[in-house]
Amino acid sequence: MESQQQPVEVVQRYIMSWTAYVRPVIVFLIMFAIGYALINVNGWLGGIFMAFWIGLFVVQVFTIRSVVLYTDDQGVWVYSGIFP
Repeated sequence: MESQQQPVEVVQRYIMSWTAYVRPVIVFLIMFAIGYALINVNGWLGGIFMAFWIGLFVVQVFTIRSVVLYTDDQGVWVYSGIFP
């Protein structure tokens, strides 16, 4: 005989570790130093360069924070993305 009860779904959630942020932080620090040097050569060029890398860094951090793994009785599910 089969049971009429539905199985209880236990959903576990996993997020990225702190080590996922190491590469973006290192790249950002290097590019920020280059941008700071560019400000001394040409102010507006350095400002644009730094603004670009700050924006890219913010997008990378939000993307890393948005990656989530869910597990249930049917399998593993991945959700990621910062834009709807």
